Amino acid sequence: MEIKKPDYYNDLDKIYLKTWDLLENGLANRNAPFHIPVFISGNQNIFDGRIVVLRGIDQKTKKIWFHSDIRSNKVKILKTTR
Repeated sequence: MEIKKPDYYNDLDKIYLKTWDLLENGLANRNAPFHIPVFISGNQNIFDGRIVVLRGIDQKTKKIWFHSDIRSNKVKILKTTR
């Protein structure tokens, strides 16, 4: 039995477009998985992954915006990994 693969499977250009589609859906739909993605940052061998809330995207400039509590540990870590 052959498993049908998505049309973007093994095609980097289509994967790129699919990723932006998922981000757009996450921005528009609070129940979509990409609405609360995991953001991972790191410095050398120390990495930290946190859940954030997606608040904006710009495919043209390849930027995404997310909200987080300024008091959270992830904000401290981001400030040290610039």
